[in-house]
Amino acid sequence: MTYIPLNARSVTATPDATGFNIGNWTAAFTPAILSVSTQIPFFEIFKMVVTGGAPGTSLIVKIDNYEWDTTLIGWQNAWDPAQPMLVQQGQEVDILFNDPISDNTPATVTVWMRYDPNLAQQQQGGS
Repeated sequence: MTYIPLNARSVTATPDATGFNIGNWTAAFTPAILSVSTQIPFFEIFKMVVTGGAPGTSLIVKIDNYEWDTTLIGWQNAWDPAQPMLVQQGQEVDILFNDPISDNTPATVTVWMRYDPNLAQQQQGGS
């Protein structure tokens, strides 16, 4: 596999605007933030790092409206799944913290992205 790095994107959590996490912190990786070349139909988020935030916080990771992962330790956490998150062009990835905005301790989330050109061939039925 030859991966093409797409670099990192960082977001500091803000009061939830998704409607899924009202009153709590949410780090929203909108399509504009995750923007990659339109020639790349999908890419992988292979690593996520959370810093800051309140101790004892957990989090839920969503792709659009669907839960993708749950982490019980949501502060100062590094994540590198064996099966990286596959994101399609135009999708939003939201990190929902169970931490109320009233504590004034938003976390910062950094995602590391890459593209595997072989995946496009596999998705199109190639070998």
